Amino acid sequence: MTGSTVNKTTAIDTIGKLRLALQCAIEVELATIPPYLCALYSIPDGRNQAASQVIRSVAMEEMLHLIQAANLLNAIGGTPHIRPAPSLLRYPGRLPYCKRTFEVRLERFSPEGIAIFMEIELPENSKGLKAAPARAAKLDAHVKEIFRELGREYDTIGQFYEEIAESFSLLAKHRNIFTGDWSLQVGGEHYYSGAGKLYQVFDHVGAQKAIHEIMHQGEGARDRWSDGQKDPYTGNHIPGHYYRFQEILAGRFYREGDKPDKPGGPPLHVDWNAVYPMRPDPSTESLRGLPEVQRKSADFDAAYTRLLSLLDSCVKGHAGELMQSVGLMLEMKQRAIELMRIPIDADGTTAGPAFEWQSRA
Repeated sequence: MTGSTVNKTTAIDTIGKLRLALQCAIEVELATIPPYLCALYSIPDGRNQAASQVIRSVAMEEMLHLIQAANLLNAIGGTPHIRPAPSLLRYPGRLPYCKRTFEVRLERFSPEGIAIFMEIELPENSKGLKAAPARAAKLDAHVKEIFRELGREYDTIGQFYEEIAESFSLLAKHRNIFTGDWSLQVGGEHYYSGAGKLYQVFDHVGAQKAIHEIMHQGEGARDRWSDGQKDPYTGNHIPGHYYRFQEILAGRFYREGDKPDKPGGPPLHVDWNAVYPMRPDPSTESLRGLPEVQRKSADFDAAYTRLLSLLDSCVKGHAGELMQSVGLMLEMKQRAIELMRIPIDADGTTAGPAFEWQSRA
């Protein structure tokens, strides 16, 4: 029955389509990490501490989602690849596999940047919020082909994961789809973040838990800003990613009883001027006239490439290596800050991390 079509309730109605969708999900999660880290690195240590903690927590959970999507793909006999697709991961550029027209950029911490982060994490039809607008856009040829193969286009990440969850339910009714090598599953003991749980996936129950963990951390619940997940240290409810970014823009934390569109808790103080004046959308190639700065940019790219190579190795049977990513993340931060302290324009604008994949690193 491999590859055969069953009664439709979802466009992703074959195991082949589901494997393709999960690889796409990995690429979507990967695309969000550089913009979030870039904004985080642009905040000098000791400044905007609450906002920094919010962005850091989201970036770490996106890494969890990346590994979680790989666990889902490994569970059904696919092979995850954690590396940029050259036609997709360009900045500025579109969010992969999303047909809404907004541009994802690498830029310093700013109100405009946080608003784009909210576009990335926009919930699907959550109570109290506008539904995601279906703003059709000219799509990359690769994305058009993926949409054609999957049989549907997607407006939000949440909508995409809803379809994936439905596909697991549909396909698991007809046969055992969990044929992957169990030894490839990355477990919670390998993951180092505080919030969220990394699920190993061996059956349909585990698959649904994994998908809903990704969705709820990103979107929150359908009718409120948190799905009930609590901070292990404070006991406070943790907002979904969209709502955490909303806290920064609103300058207030959520509190119990707040509506999804209006945080009314304690102040979250933000100084938008307390940032490194980084040039938007850095490029290593554009620094040719500044060879020393270009070398530093290439060194950052090499560290980023090593991080992705390490994550790729982790989901291909070497899960114990995941803890090494902590050191690589620290190296990336140090190299990014070094770049952001180097003026490269007459107005004092500085260099910044390009997050470019080095194929020979």
